[in-house]
Amino acid sequence: MTIVDITHNVVPYDLLDGALAIGSAYKYFPSKTVHLVIVDPGVGTERRPLLVCGEQQFFVGPDNGVFSLVYEREERISVRHVTAEHYFLNPVSKTFHGRDVFAPVAAWLTKAWQTQSFGEEISEYARFSLPKPKTADGAVKGLILRVDSFQGRGNVCAGGCGSSSGFPGIKRVHRDCRQQGQCSETTGRRTRRGCDHCYFMIVN
Repeated sequence: MTIVDITHNVVPYDLLDGALAIGSAYKYFPSKTVHLVIVDPGVGTERRPLLVCGEQQFFVGPDNGVFSLVYEREERISVRHVTAEHYFLNPVSKTFHGRDVFAPVAAWLTKAWQTQSFGEEISEYARFSLPKPKTADGAVKGLILRVDSFQGRGNVCAGGCGSSSGFPGIKRVHRDCRQQGQCSETTGRRTRRGCDHCYFMIVN
């Protein structure tokens, strides 16, 4: 068994950030990967533990919307309320379900892949929709959902990122700056300071 730590940098208790993290990563993993996703501000409450079965992969985590992008992007999906408590560690802590509930369920799942043994399939579960960009008067307006950085540069994820219905790729480089080699259409590494004519956005 190979264990991959995708990230421990999700903003604490931020369901949207967690949804973006798993939504952008899971497609790069092989068939039968089990994704354990713990962003759980409702730990210890009545929110349900879930086993989500996608087309080729599995997801274990709380019923709080953190799998919203998985629900949106998978063509076929089944969601089970995990009620088979004999898979849990006992006693179950009221504040550490990642250890006592979700991790054991994920581990037991890999032994036989018998998803039906964990609980009944449900049709109603928590999910949210990402805000979509809107066009008006020749402009595209939307919300920035996430900002990250790499080696002093930044990336933004806009509403609809990762979706063909999101922002179109927007690129504009001031002609004079490009001719002078002061702007780049790819990284902005050479963008002239103080130039307010140049902007570009690459949306994956």
